[in-house]
Amino acid sequence: MIKKLYECGCFDYKKFIVDHMKNYSLNSDELVVLIAILDNYLTEKSINDDYFKYISLTKTKLDKALASLMDRGFYEMYIEKEDGGCVEKISLDPFFQKTSDILQMKPQSQDDELYSVIQYLTKTLNRILTSKELEITTSLVVEDRYKLKDFKRVCTNLTENKRLINIRSIAQGLAVKEEVRKPKAPQAVKDFLSKIK
Repeated sequence: MIKKLYECGCFDYKKFIVDHMKNYSLNSDELVVLIAILDNYLTEKSINDDYFKYISLTKTKLDKALASLMDRGFYEMYIEKEDGGCVEKISLDPFFQKTSDILQMKPQSQDDELYSVIQYLTKTLNRILTSKELEITTSLVVEDRYKLKDFKRVCTNLTENKRLINIRSIAQGLAVKEEVRKPKAPQAVKDFLSKIK
């Protein structure tokens, strides 16, 4: 339904994306790139440099945002035969599904790691994250590729050690690699080895 509204020009996707930026778990670069893709999608179903000629992002930031949007399921790429050759095309069906879920008030991002981490931290800290905390969390998940299980492990360790849980202590805990413990040998093996010596 959303896709049909978009195709006939009846869906103000720019306003909707900006208003629901947190629901989509987008950073500012991803937001600009996603809007640029939607601006050009109706006329050109394959991503090219013309999509992004009017946005002021470096090539590195643009590539990073495109990769993140694809990894997090905002669009898909596929190959289509055209004029005797193959052309890479883009599908925005995943974006329209996420948008539909937001409109139906479903927690659309259950698979989205960033969304899950933000929900977990909000519950753990018993408050809404500040913009700076959201920025740090986004960096930890998107750039450093930490998962929800990593955040849970660190928060559990902080609780067990009776340390204050905040974004700074969580980030420090994530930076420390989990110690690999060697399994202890059973007593019978130790006795056997001592007799050999």
